[in-house]
Amino acid sequence: MYRLPFVIGFFYLFILLGCSIRGFAQSPHGTSFELDCALCHTDKGWKIQLKDIAFDHNKTRFKLDGVHVSQNCITCHPTLVFKAAETACNSCHEDVHDGTVGFSCEHCHDSRSWLMDNAIEKHEEWGFTLQGKHSQASCDQCHKQEPELRFPPLGQECVSCHSLDYQMTSQPNHSAAGFPMDCQRCHLDNSEQWNPLDHSFFPLTGVHDLQECQRCHDGLNYSSANSACSSCHLENFNQTSNPDHVKSGFSTRCEDCHDLSPGWKVQRFEQHDDNWFPIYSGKHEGEWNACVDCHKDPSDLTSFTCLDCHEHRQSKMDDEHDEVSGYVYESSACLNCHPKGRK
Repeated sequence: MYRLPFVIGFFYLFILLGCSIRGFAQSPHGTSFELDCALCHTDKGWKIQLKDIAFDHNKTRFKLDGVHVSQNCITCHPTLVFKAAETACNSCHEDVHDGTVGFSCEHCHDSRSWLMDNAIEKHEEWGFTLQGKHSQASCDQCHKQEPELRFPPLGQECVSCHSLDYQMTSQPNHSAAGFPMDCQRCHLDNSEQWNPLDHSFFPLTGVHDLQECQRCHDGLNYSSANSACSSCHLENFNQTSNPDHVKSGFSTRCEDCHDLSPGWKVQRFEQHDDNWFPIYSGKHEGEWNACVDCHKDPSDLTSFTCLDCHEHRQSKMDDEHDEVSGYVYESSACLNCHPKGRK
């Protein structure tokens, strides 16, 4: 008489366990889903309320930020089997670039918007810095397929975009002159125009700040030009008479005396101290204003006078040098005995 209630109780227990097991098997999240339902659902129904979810998605393989935060779960998990979701962008998003820029969307885009506002920084990472005129160009000026959102890799050599510019340039004619197609050899990529040149091998400053290449480069002969002043100014050197450079034995290194200001202005003639007489050091430093103070004949700087500056009386000098063998009262004798201007 006690067996019947026991059998009935066991039967109901079997049914409950069966329902539970069958319920788990039919879970839309997969058979291996082990999270507590209450992390996402409430006792009011199965409908998800994002603001009420206790589950922390940031502890998974995919951190939610930007526009991902406001998305419905089923947008990214259409099967509701959460472990089946991939973290790669192209697992959810169509590759509108057709594989031309790779599959790492995050390299250009972020989770806030598809708009790309860091093109300059990204180009620098890719090895082509956008500066000067390049920073002002629209994408499709270089990326001809940009309207179709295709960005196949471009060559980083200037000529890959500027070949036509090279061929069409006539002032000077690059092709006829045999210029290299490496534009950066002459042009600055941070400029907004083609005109500024990287002429660092011969600085274009002062009177050399010319806008016409032909002023220094005769015709198309660019390769033979050299940086020696005399290669352009030898005629000026030979014809100069005040002072006469040839007769005075001056060096053809114009920069030894002249700077690049207009008018061949003389700055310092340092060789005067080393080769002839100290005028920038010693007792004569600051005691003269112009070459003609000592060199009275500007056409012949080999001639000079000491006597006109020092106002010596010959009789006094004769007395002081009466014991000096070969003494003569003349400037060349003064220099022979006082080559450094000292007693």
